[in-house]
Amino acid sequence: ASGGNDHTVKLWAISTGKCFSTLQGHSSWVWSVAFSPNGKTLVSGSIDQTVKLWDINTGQCLKTLGENNHGVLCVAFSPNGQTLASGSGDKTIKLWNLQTGKLLRTLSGHSGPVWSVAISSDGQTLVSGSEDGSIKIWNLQTGELRRILSGHSGRVFSVALSPDGQIVTGGIDKTIKIWNLHGELIRTLEGHSARVVSVAFSSDGKTLASASLDKTVKIWAVQTGKLLRNLSGHSDWVLSVTSSPSGQTLVTSSKDKTIKIWQ
Repeated sequence: ASGGNDHTVKLWAISTGKCFSTLQGHSSWVWSVAFSPNGKTLVSGSIDQTVKLWDINTGQCLKTLGENNHGVLCVAFSPNGQTLASGSGDKTIKLWNLQTGKLLRTLSGHSGPVWSVAISSDGQTLVSGSEDGSIKIWNLQTGELRRILSGHSGRVFSVALSPDGQIVTGGIDKTIKIWNLHGELIRTLEGHSARVVSVAFSSDGKTLASASLDKTVKIWAVQTGKLLRNLSGHSDWVLSVTSSPSGQTLVTSSKDKTIKIWQ
């Protein structure tokens, strides 16, 4: 699935590369999309200040979550698919009950827009990255702020969690950092020549991918920090990277208006 500045969400078949559905309803740029754990629904966050939940099979909008004061920059499902986290330009993270569509809790503490959120595989922890340069670790159940991680010299664009609980972050300082849940920095990966705007772990947590405004995607070994592969092919900024559940495929999107599938 992809969201664009044409206000739509598009669904694509990986096997053929064909778009099979266009979801319309947002009135501004769609900044973030995420599939539910069971793959039956999709959520989208938009600069129009709404979060929409869609039925994949019918293309219908099931719910619109509208209690936002600013554009929605990121969305993430809990592993059980019952809770959604959304990060916003208003510096907060909102937690939603997806069955009722009601706002459960608002997490405040960042001093800048929240660019990225991720939820741990056990559903207990939420990690957020912000314009303020910090990474915050929250108790998803209580909303308590557990830790603040500092290390990037500027805004943090992307956060991701591995199955075993490691955190990876990418920032404006062109670096990728790997942390444990205790807040300890394990290593810093350097190699991009421009800001790192998206990071993603493989399904087994052994490798990670990073996307940058230097037009490349890099694949790294998590345990050693070694650069394994450099993917070139986009002609403009690479804005997003994600790994398939099987771990066999990477998908990237770019300012060049293309989505590329790598195997």
